[in-house]
Amino acid sequence: MHIIFYPQQDSSQELREQILALEDRAWPSLRGAPWPQREHRVSLCGKENGLLIAHAAVAAAALSYKGQSYRAFGLCEVVVAPEYRGRGLALALIAAARETMQREGADLCVFTCEPELCGLYTRAGWRQMDRLSVCGGTAPGALHSDSLGLCTLLSLFSPKAVSHQSDFACGELILPLEEGELW
Repeated sequence: MHIIFYPQQDSSQELREQILALEDRAWPSLRGAPWPQREHRVSLCGKENGLLIAHAAVAAAALSYKGQSYRAFGLCEVVVAPEYRGRGLALALIAAARETMQREGADLCVFTCEPELCGLYTRAGWRQMDRLSVCGGTAPGALHSDSLGLCTLLSLFSPKAVSHQSDFACGELILPLEEGELW
């Protein structure tokens, strides 16, 4: 698999349609979901023989937490075509995403996932945070990871974030996202 990086705002309509089609195949319950209103920083597209077989997106936002400001990144939309699963492609894709976050100066990366996927992300360097939840904003309809039964994963990159590691042991991170969004 060859990984290609695209700033999402520069991606073509054709690539967007390919990403959405891949997501539709992998997640039929979300079939027909539109392209996100808020574009992510970058799409990592895994291609083999010109075919899109995997995708992940890296998001970013300013985060204020326990009196500190952080440049927070998130991992989103990690998907591998069903017929290509079991080959280590997801691990390769998220490792590349992690390197991208570090290269772009992220203080930390936080995101949520289904409990059965936590092992994949911990193998790639994230820590599962059982007492830390994520909320997708302050609106009345904001999504909360704990009420959705999702796991929170965290990786601290910068010296500043590492020096405040104990702050992340428990609590709720409120990301400045739109209603219905959650990393």
